[in-house]
Amino acid sequence: MPAETKKTTEKALLKAARKGDSAVVAQALGDGADVNARETISDVSGLTALMHACNEGSPETVEILLAAGADVSLRAESARRGAGGKATIYYAIARIDEELEARTAIVSQLLAAGADPSGEEDDGESPLYNAAAYGYLGLCQLLIEAGANPLLASKSGLSPIFGAANNKKSEVVRFLVQKGVPVDQPGPHGRTSLMIAAYRGSEEVVECLMSEGASLHCRDEDGRSPLSHAVLYARDAFTDDQQAAAERILRRLLEAGASVEIQHVDGGRPMSDAKIAHSPAFLKLLSGQL
Repeated sequence: MPAETKKTTEKALLKAARKGDSAVVAQALGDGADVNARETISDVSGLTALMHACNEGSPETVEILLAAGADVSLRAESARRGAGGKATIYYAIARIDEELEARTAIVSQLLAAGADPSGEEDDGESPLYNAAAYGYLGLCQLLIEAGANPLLASKSGLSPIFGAANNKKSEVVRFLVQKGVPVDQPGPHGRTSLMIAAYRGSEEVVECLMSEGASLHCRDEDGRSPLSHAVLYARDAFTDDQQAAAERILRRLLEAGASVEIQHVDGGRPMSDAKIAHSPAFLKLLSGQL
């Protein structure tokens, strides 16, 4: 095939895959396009038709590409500092949309074709982290059953349970704990899932973690405890609903035995953070008067 013709067919293949157009993808392959042809878009190089089809959420296109010999082990590379490479399976879970059934089907197709369920990116994040952070419980189950490591954390400490807690996904948090993830697995800056859930004002996740035995007394690199982080949320809570949620979380932690005497690295305590909030109600609660 002449080089120019090959280039044209591969361009058609990649464009069709970006749109999830399975008919045109099949035609381009029939015309001789290399199924593993790669392209650069913006600052990401090495993108393949399979990556595009995964990103678009098109199981039909993925099936055609895999049948034609698409390589599931290829990785794209980003020129952005610290972004690193991303495995093909990453693109199946990289977007939040309503096509969860289709994305689950694609992940199943990739795994059946030999994709690494851990699919670790250069920065250490994994498909399981993305699935957990988005609250895709079914995908989390699928990946772990295929061998994904639920304890795997990124270089910055981002783990699946931390991602789920940070995004208020209590079902996924409970599932991961039941799969053996330590409820107090430290995340970035030594923060636990209970700390981030308290800071995010997520009552459901706070309750879930406490019911699973999360420590009230662990401290992060700044010396802050889960109660300290709950006070930070209370300090920044502006709406009535946020204020009410903050009070319920603080009360729940205090009733369970959280200490108000924790001293932070900077010398502060939960009470001093509450004073910054200018909230008499929170000060009274912390001092045991409510």
